[in-house]
Amino acid sequence: MRDNLRIGLTLMIICLVAAGALGVTYVFTKGQIDKQIKIKQDAANIQALPVAKIFKQVNPAQIKKKGIKLVNEQDKIFQGLNGDSNAGYTFVVHPRGYGGIMEVAVGISAEGKVKAVVIILNRETPGLGDQAFKPNFIKQFIGSSPKDKVEVKKDIDAVSGATISSKGLTKGVRTALDYYKKIND
Repeated sequence: MRDNLRIGLTLMIICLVAAGALGVTYVFTKGQIDKQIKIKQDAANIQALPVAKIFKQVNPAQIKKKGIKLVNEQDKIFQGLNGDSNAGYTFVVHPRGYGGIMEVAVGISAEGKVKAVVIILNRETPGLGDQAFKPNFIKQFIGSSPKDKVEVKKDIDAVSGATISSKGLTKGVRTALDYYKKIND
């Protein structure tokens, strides 16, 4: 009985020390992690909507005021500005693919046309599911507007062997188009 108590206390102390060390590490690295996330996000915004010079994240209160309910709580909306004029929006959406959640930036011009689709995070199977991220598939979305269906097997040809990934990416673009429509109503 005494040995069990000693072993239990030893394990508890080890766990407390490990948790404390992890917490301290998080505190010291959080700023750098946030900085790297912002750099990655800014790069995706520039790729998705290259005509914009500055990107401002749309305030969550403003999103709610427009009646937009985010499909995923991690989704973000950025307004692209070129001087004082609106160049369009980038929508960072998180559709589900075969390998899990993907992160996609969709650039939509002020005229309501998809300009680019940028894959930020991809967990799809290399050589199979990630075929949905090749330029030949992605170019099907360019020029789409909120009025278009943007559905696999209707106006988007799925990648053979990567149907779930194709549907996930298509759903992400459709979500961005829906956000665009609501933000401009």
